[in-house]
Amino acid sequence: MSIELFVLCEGKTEVEFIRHVIKPELARYKINCYGKSAPTSRTASGGALTWDRCQDYLKDVITENDARFVTTLIDLYGLHKTMPGYDQAQKIPDVYKRLEFLEKAFEHEVLEKAKCRKGHFIPHIQPYEFEALLFSDIEKITGKDFGWSTSRVKLQLDEIMRECEGHPELINNSWETRPSKRLKSVLQGYDKVIHGFIIAKSITLPTIESKCPHFQAWMNRLRALSKQEPQ
Repeated sequence: MSIELFVLCEGKTEVEFIRHVIKPELARYKINCYGKSAPTSRTASGGALTWDRCQDYLKDVITENDARFVTTLIDLYGLHKTMPGYDQAQKIPDVYKRLEFLEKAFEHEVLEKAKCRKGHFIPHIQPYEFEALLFSDIEKITGKDFGWSTSRVKLQLDEIMRECEGHPELINNSWETRPSKRLKSVLQGYDKVIHGFIIAKSITLPTIESKCPHFQAWMNRLRALSKQEPQ
């Protein structure tokens, strides 16, 4: 029997990343992983992830099958102010310590309010966006056949990486300088839903994890679920 893992995703980009990149990796560990974004209406989903929406959706997922494991793939950039621990976390300058605080607060509330089994919820908030992961290998971005293999594109992406001292997860947290905005401004025709998972597959998970320690820690926690006994 395989272990079932549900991933609450920020939006469609993350759902595709889970489907095409994370799911095949975790299948090697007999973990059946699938991602969805929370519905915003009868016909739409993703984005505007307030704590109420997040809590209600997770409660439904957990109630449906409390034996499954649940995790999240949501962005630190634009994190809604209603999320647990938000105000206190703003006072923590180190991004990784801030994330640790937020994820612990998130886990506590889900265990309390959604009545999740202890150990069955693994919160993950990605600094600062999913698209930061794509900066793990610029050569793979400029090497794809999307018309981005120009010296101008390479120079601009290299400059972004120099600004964050080679750490993709530290790319700026603002409207104009967040990872997705950077890619959109540099790569003509870039569409995060279409191109995001394709670039990530090309980069490969080992490379992404070697450059993105917070993401790597999450992946290691997910792989470790293989040691759990299916219930």
